[in-house]
Amino acid sequence: MPRKQYVNLPPVKDEYGRFVKVKARIRETKPGESEGMLVYFFIEGDGANVPPEQLSLAQRNGGFCFDPPHRELVVVTDKTALTFAYISIGGGDKFKFKVGRKFDKSGAVDANIDVEVWRKIYVRMGKMKVGANPPHAWTDAPVANMGTVKGSLATHFIEMESTGPHGVKHAPFVRGQGPLDEMEKARGKMKYPDQSTPLVFVDRIGKKSLVTWGPWEFSKAKLQGSLEYSKELPADKYTWPDDWHWGSCLIEVLDTAGVVKRVMRMPSGFMTKDRTGAFRHAEGYASRKVKWNFGTLPGMGAWLRHGTGSVRLTATIGIIDDTAMGSAWPSPPRILVATRHPITYKKSTTLENTVIHELGHVLGLNVKNLPKYDVAGGYLTGWETNGTWYNDTNGGRGPHCKTGATLDAKNIYRNGTCTMLHYVTGVNDFCADCGKALKRANLKRIGRTNVWPKG
Repeated sequence: MPRKQYVNLPPVKDEYGRFVKVKARIRETKPGESEGMLVYFFIEGDGANVPPEQLSLAQRNGGFCFDPPHRELVVVTDKTALTFAYISIGGGDKFKFKVGRKFDKSGAVDANIDVEVWRKIYVRMGKMKVGANPPHAWTDAPVANMGTVKGSLATHFIEMESTGPHGVKHAPFVRGQGPLDEMEKARGKMKYPDQSTPLVFVDRIGKKSLVTWGPWEFSKAKLQGSLEYSKELPADKYTWPDDWHWGSCLIEVLDTAGVVKRVMRMPSGFMTKDRTGAFRHAEGYASRKVKWNFGTLPGMGAWLRHGTGSVRLTATIGIIDDTAMGSAWPSPPRILVATRHPITYKKSTTLENTVIHELGHVLGLNVKNLPKYDVAGGYLTGWETNGTWYNDTNGGRGPHCKTGATLDAKNIYRNGTCTMLHYVTGVNDFCADCGKALKRANLKRIGRTNVWPKG
C-alpha cells in the first residue's frame, strides 16, 4: 500500500507537505566504494493521475526535471543517496520511485517508496441541549455517524479528523452563527485553522419573519353575529412555534367617523393558534391558522348592546420561513446542522447526508467554471463549464449539483444522485463529476472562496 502524503498541511513530518523524501541505502562489496558515486532516482506517476490540463504548473509534481525519463542525479554520501520529490496536489495521485546507475533507467530497481496524495481536514463538533418544556428535561442533540462521513470523504482522498462533540446551550431556533461563536470562544483556536471548520448540531435551523396582517375592521353587526374570527396563513406558512412570543395585536376602537377613540391592550386568550393540523414542538405549536376571540376584550358586552362605531384589528405574527436542515458559511468555513425539521419537528434521519453536503460546500462544491491549463506550460488557458452546476434558480440557495436530477413543474431539480443536490436525499456521497472536482481542489486553505480561482 502506498504511503499517504497529506499535501495541504505544513511539512512538519515526512507524511505532511508536498516534499517527499526519497532515500536509498547503497550496498557495498568493498568498504567506501560507494562514496561519491553518482546514481539516478526516477519518479513514475500513475496513469490514472489527474491530467496535466486540470492542474496549474504550481500544482503539478516538480523536480526530477531531466526528461525523459523523469530523473534526478544524486551523489552518494555515507552509503546513502537522498533527494526530495515535489508531488502534485491531485487527490489520489500515485508516485513510485526507482534508483539506478544508468540515465535511461535500464537496470534500475524499485526504491520501495510509493506515495499517494491525500488531503487532511479537521472538524470540531458541538451539540446543543434540546428537549421539551424548557428549562427541564433537556437531552443532548443527536450527532451524525462521523464514521460514515469520514468514509465518504476518504473515497475522494480526503481524511477528516474530528474532535468533540462539545456542549452549547439551547436555543429554540438557530439561523445565525451564535452556537458556533459560543463553541469557538470556549475551545480556542484549532491546530490547523486553515484546514479546519467548526460544526454544531442544533435543535432546528430557521428564520422567524414577522408578517403584519390587516388591518381588518369589525362592525358591531359582524361581531354580534360571532365574537370569534379565524384566518389561515398564506402560502403554506406556519406560525413561530414558541407559544409565548409568537405574535401581538393592535386593537383600536373607532367612532362612526372612523376616528380612533381608544387603543386596547391585547388580553390573555384574545389571539390563539388553531391546533387543528398543527405540529407540536418543544416550545409550542407550529400552526397554519390563527384565531381571535373578541369576547375576551373588556367591556365588549356593553359595547355590543349600547356602543357605536367599529373595532379595527392589526396582527403581527412570527412565521417560519426557512426549512433548511443545514447551513454553511463560505469563509471562514462554519457549519450548522439541524437535528429536527423546523416545521414538523420530526427527527432528522439524514444527518450524515447533511454533514457531507455542507462539508462539500466548504470544500468548494459545486463550482460553475473549472480552470483549464496548458499541457506543456501549465498556464491558464480558459474555463470549462461544469455541466452539473446549478444555482438558486433551480432550488435551494447557492451552488448545487444536478447529477441524476430532473426538473419538476416548478423548474426545481428533484431526486438527484449526488449529495450536493439542494435538499437532503439520503445520498451520502458525491457524484463522479463532483469527485473529479474534489481531486483538483486546492485545500491549502478550505472555505469555498479559498479553494478555486475565480472564473
